[in-house]
Amino acid sequence: KAEAAGTGTAHSGGFEIPLDMGFLYGETGDEPEFSVEFRDISYRGSLEQELSALRENYVLLAETATDVILQIDGSLEILFANSAVIRIFGYEREEVERQHLGSLFAPGPFSQYEEILKRYFVIDDADRKESGLLSTLEILGQRKDGEFIPLEISLGNSRGIGDNRILTCIVRDISLRKKAERRLKYLAYHDKLTSLGNRDRFHETLNRVLEGISNGEGRYAALLYLDLDGFKKVNDSMGHEIGDVILKACAGRLSNCLREGDQVYRIQLEDIFRVGGDEFTILLPVINDPEDAAIVANRVIGSITQPFSIDGWGSISNVSLGVSIGIAVVPKDGEDGTTLLRNADTAMYRAKERGNSFRFFTEDMNSKAIERVMIEEGLRGALSKEELTLVYHPIVDERGDINSFEALVRWNHPERGLISPDGFIQIAEDTGLIIPMGKWILMTACRHLKMLHERGFGSLQVSVNVSPMQLQEENMGETVRGILEKEEISPSSVILELTETAIMNNPDMAIAKMEDIKRINQGIRIAIDDFGTGYSSLSYLSLFPVDHLKVDKSFVMNLDRGNNSKITRTIISLGQNLGLKVVAEGVETAEQAGFLRDKGCHYFQGNLFSVPLRFEALEELLSRESPYAGEINPR
Repeated sequence: KAEAAGTGTAHSGGFEIPLDMGFLYGETGDEPEFSVEFRDISYRGSLEQELSALRENYVLLAETATDVILQIDGSLEILFANSAVIRIFGYEREEVERQHLGSLFAPGPFSQYEEILKRYFVIDDADRKESGLLSTLEILGQRKDGEFIPLEISLGNSRGIGDNRILTCIVRDISLRKKAERRLKYLAYHDKLTSLGNRDRFHETLNRVLEGISNGEGRYAALLYLDLDGFKKVNDSMGHEIGDVILKACAGRLSNCLREGDQVYRIQLEDIFRVGGDEFTILLPVINDPEDAAIVANRVIGSITQPFSIDGWGSISNVSLGVSIGIAVVPKDGEDGTTLLRNADTAMYRAKERGNSFRFFTEDMNSKAIERVMIEEGLRGALSKEELTLVYHPIVDERGDINSFEALVRWNHPERGLISPDGFIQIAEDTGLIIPMGKWILMTACRHLKMLHERGFGSLQVSVNVSPMQLQEENMGETVRGILEKEEISPSSVILELTETAIMNNPDMAIAKMEDIKRINQGIRIAIDDFGTGYSSLSYLSLFPVDHLKVDKSFVMNLDRGNNSKITRTIISLGQNLGLKVVAEGVETAEQAGFLRDKGCHYFQGNLFSVPLRFEALEELLSRESPYAGEINPR
């Protein structure tokens, strides 16, 4: 037998009919036989026409959609895209078809979803819940112009077409929805009148701070509870509209006075909350010491108690209020939100007894805080009132001659007398007052040095301490040059002393700053003070552009204890090998001076020779020839 097939047409009553013909050949006995089978295939044409119409309708439907419709294969290649890609992505259809789906999305976020998307080709709706797959995904898209937009992808079931499986995706721009969600969240967590965080936001933030501290981060935090004194009377007598104006002004003052340039007390607006009618809270999530909270409280009192100017309300021009603040410190005064809030509230009512004041929940902390506030307030006026003065500690060479002297600041407090730097330098550092103070110290020391040069002591040098905050100033080198030029002092007569700890907090920055200072002020010298108490590595020490190394007094004063003599000898040897001038601090006895001299140290500073002297006494001492030869080389 043999078979054959073909197509043709036949006429029936004047109509052509498409036929499918099959031929069959065989033999019966000796006679061949042929048979022909005809099949009417006119229905096939109508099916093709119907399929073409369906395809056109699908494309038409896809083109009327405002969302992007994509069809992708298993390799995430885009096979079809409707024209909505122009509106959402900025691409023409032809630009995205045959491209990888990832070309429409931000590379980073998309890489996290790529393998997930491939799972949709093998898992259908019925199994998605069990497998953890969602029917929609939110992902960040990227337009042709580079702009990022939030998108939602709805994913259908994949279908087998030929050798491929095809997945249809609907991509929707959800920018407006996200904006609305953010707005709703903002309204849910913020006070409508003042725009500060509300009570819910306060508790959420407080719990986050407490959790951080309980995880062993080893820091302090503080909660300040504020109540406006006299607000109810204003609100009742002048009306709620005036009250609302004042509350908004209070919120503005709180945010402004706590966002100044001080290093410790600058906090974020998100850490200030309105928790009741005239009640506010301030969270200090990180403070160095509990007393730091007192500085914040004092600043708030100074700001809130200034009269409020009410514009546009006729005869009402100025309204004055008071404020009482209770302070609770974490973890000392509570490790959970309820306890902390209760204790801060208790302290606030204690503050109300005095009016316009703050109180710590713990009494001993309260006295320390008041002491610190008084120091800061007095320090702010010390410069303008000329209460600061300098004393000078001589540095002696091995012949007993005064080689240079270190300028040390003292505070002549009108009530407390002479205050040493230990009592106020750290507060000056914390509040930023060290910047103007440091400039004054350098200027005054240079002025005195010039006077000594003019009186015949032309080889003398002066050492001036530079604080970490000063070193961080952008134009430190220019500041130094300006002072030296104004006082007519050569840079070679000045030594800037930096503590080892300060420069090792950020050694790369310190190196750059020191190099800049030396470049701008040719000949100026730099010393590392208190060497041995920090954590300098030898690799960094060799890179520091320093000239002097000062052995910390804790080693020198205790040479007979532990390994201090070995450490001191090592530091002296290290300095010599690096070509540095080594100065020993804290020399109290002739035995200490002899040991240091024998080990190769050639410069000494300490009370064996002199206590820090006022300028007039220093000048008198300099008139004596080799005043300390006996202490260095005893007979």
